[in-house]
Amino acid sequence: MHILVIPSEYPTKDHPLGGIFIKEQLQILETKHTVGLIYVYLYSIKKFLNLFFFKKFSYKFFIHCFPRLPKIKFLNYFIHYQLTKNLFSIYIKRYGKPDIIHVHFSEFAGYTALRLSKKFKVPYIITEHSTDFLDGKVSGSYKKNSKLFFFYKKIFDNAKKIICVSSYLSKHIKVFFNLKKNKIITIPNTSSSKYKKTKKKKNIDFIFVGTLEKRKNPILLLNAFKLLNYEKKYKLVMIGDGPLKKECLNYIKNNSLKNVKIKSNFSRKKVMEYISRSRVLVLTSKYETFGVVLIEALSYGIPVLTTNSGGVKDIINKKNGKILESNNPKNLSKKMTRMIKNLSSYKSNKIINDYKKKFSNDIILNKITKVYNSIK
Repeated sequence: MHILVIPSEYPTKDHPLGGIFIKEQLQILETKHTVGLIYVYLYSIKKFLNLFFFKKFSYKFFIHCFPRLPKIKFLNYFIHYQLTKNLFSIYIKRYGKPDIIHVHFSEFAGYTALRLSKKFKVPYIITEHSTDFLDGKVSGSYKKNSKLFFFYKKIFDNAKKIICVSSYLSKHIKVFFNLKKNKIITIPNTSSSKYKKTKKKKNIDFIFVGTLEKRKNPILLLNAFKLLNYEKKYKLVMIGDGPLKKECLNYIKNNSLKNVKIKSNFSRKKVMEYISRSRVLVLTSKYETFGVVLIEALSYGIPVLTTNSGGVKDIINKKNGKILESNNPKNLSKKMTRMIKNLSSYKSNKIINDYKKKFSNDIILNKITKVYNSIK
C-alpha cells in the first residue's frame, strides 16, 4: 500500500530529536509499505536567519522550512496547506497518488490533510500525540460551540480513523469532540531496535531524558534527589535541553549536588547508550500522552519510575516499574531509594519480553497495517 506521511513535527537540524518517534515509525512502515513524506516546518520567525526558506527533496521525502507568522494562527494554517499542496502535486507527478495520507499531530497537518483529501480524493487518518488535549490548552482555547471547536471537530470527523497513542488520550479526545466509538483506536508508539545495548557497566543509578521544561518537571526530580543525596553514593544523569536548563544548573550548584550531571546535544545513539547504562529511568512529567522514553528503557530491560501523568498507565505494570501515587519530592525520593535497593525484584528478561509483546516493531506495524486495510 502507498502511504504518504504528513507530520506536524519531524526531526530537523535545529531540533534533531523532535518527532523522532515519527521518523522511526516511518522506517518501520517502509518494511511493508511504499512510504513517502511531506513535511512543512513552520519555524519561529526568530530562526529566520538560520533556516531561511530551506528545501530538501530526496526520494519520496520532501521537507520544506518556512517562517511562521506570529499571532496569526489561521493564516499559518493556510500557508501550511498551500506549501504542502504544491509539494503534493509534485509528489503525485513523480510517484503517483498515495492510497492513504497518514497525519501525525492534528494541528496544521490535520487541516492540510482535510483539504488535500477533498481536492485529490485521498482518505486520511490521524495519529494524535499532543499533550494539548491533556493539559487544558485545548479545553481552554476550543470552547464548546466556538468556531475553533468546530474547526477541529471537522478535521477529526472527516478522518477515516483517529489513532491515539494511549487509552488516556483516546478517552479525552473522544469525549471532548463527541466522536463515534468506532472512529478512534489506541495504538502505542514503538522504539527503535537498531541501537544495541552498550557493553559498559551500569554506572548510572538514575537517568532522566526529556526537554527541560515545566511539563517535564525536572525540578521535582532534583528536589527528590537532594533528599536522598545525603548518602552521597547515588548518581543522576539528566539528558536534555530547554528553557529550565539554567534553573536546573543553578539548583545543582546551589545545593552542591556534585553527582548530578546534565548532558545536552546528544545524538540519538548516545542517548540510547546512556539509557542502557542506567539502573532506573525516572520520568517526572505533569502530562504525558504516552512516554516513549519509558519503553526505550524497557526495551533494554531497565525498570522505570514515573509520575502519574496520564498515558503512562498503558505502559507500567508490576513487572517493569512504579507509578507515583502523589507527585511530591518526599514520595519520589522514597520510591527512588526503594527501587534502587530492590532492583533484583525486576527481572531484565521479563521486562524485555513484556515490552516485545506490547511495543515491538512487528506488533505496532501489524496494528497500523490493519487500520490501513480497513479503509476503503
